[in-house]
Amino acid sequence: MSIAIRLRRARERAGLTRRDVDRAIGAADSGHTGKIERGERKRLQYETVQALARALGVTVEWLMGTGERRAS
Repeated sequence: MSIAIRLRRARERAGLTRRDVDRAIGAADSGHTGKIERGERKRLQYETVQALARALGVTVEWLMGTGERRAS
């Protein structure tokens, strides 16, 4: 499963809109989360992945597809 799919699933489970996530991670581009979910942004900085994981209450490893979902 791609980061795009994991991001969308985590966001929907959290009951957040794309705009909510953009604000939570401090994205300068208001469509940042949508672009990731649509696969338009393939390469993400690690800091962005960390911020997304924090905002969604999941682990970086889960978001990247390498570990458990739960954030400690």
